[in-house]
Amino acid sequence: MALWVLHVDMDQFLAAVEILRRPELAGLPVIASPLGVNRDILERSGAGRAASTPDEWAHALAELCADRALRAQLGSRGRAFCQTHYSVAAWLPTWLAILEEVRSV
Repeated sequence: MALWVLHVDMDQFLAAVEILRRPELAGLPVIASPLGVNRDILERSGAGRAASTPDEWAHALAELCADRALRAQLGSRGRAFCQTHYSVAAWLPTWLAILEEVRSV
């Protein structure tokens, strides 16, 4: 097992892990419990469906499974939202300002 780990392409591995954590980065629709920040992101992004109960989860899954165009639309919205709000390009000015502030201390 350890030998296999040594040969893993870490960039691909980290990208896969990030997709599991944030499926909208891969252009996939999201179903999430409407708790905390999930609710805000779902409302702002339009990237998926909120589900609290087993029936709501089943309904959301059935809706997405049945409608390829809806999956594509929600996934596209999520990817655009992430690129606009969470990408390196979106955060670079903030990071540079922080580094400049630290440098000048």
